[in-house]
Amino acid sequence: MLNRGYQLHDSLMKIARHFAFCLLILIAPGSPYLLGGERLMSGQDAGLVLGASSFTERVSGDEADELGQCRGIVIDPVSGKVFVADSGNHRVLRYSAFEDLVSGAGAEMVFGQSEFGTGSDDISSTKMDTPVGLAIGSEGELWVADSENHRVLRFDAAATALSGTAASLVLGQVDFDSNSRGLSAKGMDTPEDLAISPDGDLYVAGPEFHRILIFEDANDKTNGASADRVLGQPDFTSGSSGNDNASFEFPRAIALADDGTLYVADDQNNRIMVFEDVANLATGSAADRQIGQSDFGTSDSGSGQSEFHAPLGLAIDQEGTLFVCDSRNARVVGFHDPENASGEVDADIVLGQPDFSTYDAATTASGCEYPVAVATDSEGRVWVADFLITRVHAYEKRVFQPDLTVGETRGSQKGNGVYNRSGSGQKKTFKTKMKEVKVFSSIGNDGDFPDSYSIRMKKATSRFKVKCYSLASGKTNVTAKAEAGTHETGEIEAGSKVYYRLDVKPKGSYRSRRGTFNGWLRATSSVDGEIDYIRAKVKNRP
Repeated sequence: MLNRGYQLHDSLMKIARHFAFCLLILIAPGSPYLLGGERLMSGQDAGLVLGASSFTERVSGDEADELGQCRGIVIDPVSGKVFVADSGNHRVLRYSAFEDLVSGAGAEMVFGQSEFGTGSDDISSTKMDTPVGLAIGSEGELWVADSENHRVLRFDAAATALSGTAASLVLGQVDFDSNSRGLSAKGMDTPEDLAISPDGDLYVAGPEFHRILIFEDANDKTNGASADRVLGQPDFTSGSSGNDNASFEFPRAIALADDGTLYVADDQNNRIMVFEDVANLATGSAADRQIGQSDFGTSDSGSGQSEFHAPLGLAIDQEGTLFVCDSRNARVVGFHDPENASGEVDADIVLGQPDFSTYDAATTASGCEYPVAVATDSEGRVWVADFLITRVHAYEKRVFQPDLTVGETRGSQKGNGVYNRSGSGQKKTFKTKMKEVKVFSSIGNDGDFPDSYSIRMKKATSRFKVKCYSLASGKTNVTAKAEAGTHETGEIEAGSKVYYRLDVKPKGSYRSRRGTFNGWLRATSSVDGEIDYIRAKVKNRP
């Protein structure tokens, strides 16, 4: 108890420090907008791998640093400990918190086996047969869907328990030594995933009977207790499949949002079913909406940005993003606003693939083959269990900031979107004979927040006359302010651009001489100080 109290205190301190830091950013003097932020980015590399020492290694085993077949994952929100269902070795592994892990790290303890190095299946209070789904309750208890034993187990004080610890409760069977399938309020058949509410209601996804069982106040139940409600079926003795708004066909994963909405990965219907205010729904209630199909009654699979092919894992992060293991498309997709998603909705982010049009299996830091489970932690990391390559990836949010783009004309851009402080990607050379050259540039915000830019113009020779015009509305001469470095673009929305033009002309006696003008526009972000250039080189050839 003392150890858990210390962990809770430490976690609260971390939250307080994080909140104070965020508040400092929001009120930082001289910052008219947010100073960038953090986010997951499509196609990004994972930062940590468990079950292998590197992202390109494929191994399988039953030692502490190996996995057999990983099919479930959950993170304890208090201790940060990582729990992985290693179904191939009939065990659940507990790892240290992320901050104490390195790629290839071994687990610190094991449930379902007496020690590392063994992987036999059996049925008792200390053994398992193909554990899959995991959930952590508010009292620190670990719930395990022990699928081939057709039951759910509870392990108390999971963050500090020792290897070989016995379960304290069993649901789906009358005792720890029984193993029978049952189509009833007390029975189960290969349960695969779990979710538990803050109030202690346990949700069990049972794909074989195409239903979700709900055990209210699960910690108060006794061994073999009946479920209180069921979704996907009209009663506890029905087990047929369907694709209407009140039926499932192999519901394999569930996730519960903070607002009480239950999301169900309906595998063979290639959709996510959404039940709002699930705590107050009666047995057999219909879903409010679905994601992935044009309407209820359709079950088409697909590989587009708004489609699924066998969704098998779900998780929701603290910002409300819904992550889906789109297993047969070898990817994990995320929806930033699932509360308002209905029908064929484009996903916002993809992990495991570089984009939404690629479906290649890959044993790399940015790739995956068959993701089946996903979890999130209190720091916004996304953890993915890949069944085929037998390992777990952890993706960390990356720091991002507003930035600008530059281009030579209204219709084209130099540098293929890659810019640098030297401006080499944006340099353009013109040749002229005593005539004025008009050099167009576009300055755009390719970040995620509104931004404004300070524009400065500089020339490296006095042989040319240079004027700078803003083309934001009509044509405004901003030469003096640009030369002084005091010209401001005004606010530019994310994804938008403003346009400028440099008029460069040889002057005086230099009009009849050869000469080269080197000059540039420099744009400095008012939000994060990012600096980019567009350079112009004009060669006079009289």
